[in-house]
Amino acid sequence: MIFTPKGMKVPEGSMGKASPGYEVKVMDGNLDEVPAGKDGQLAVRTYPYRPLGLLKGYDDEEKNMEIFKVLDI
Repeated sequence: MIFTPKGMKVPEGSMGKASPGYEVKVMDGNLDEVPAGKDGQLAVRTYPYRPLGLLKGYDDEEKNMEIFKVLDI
């Protein structure tokens, strides 16, 4: 879901760019979008369509609730 195109200079600490078909944001602990260059949690839009290759989660619903957050943004 994140890649670095061939020939692209990657700034230190960068993960690259969102692959086509993925909407990705970096969010803080309050689930607000953070400015470029700041640390945060990776958020990937999965609605209305789950991006190809994105796993649905663990076979453990408690673990899913701990790891994955559902946002209405």
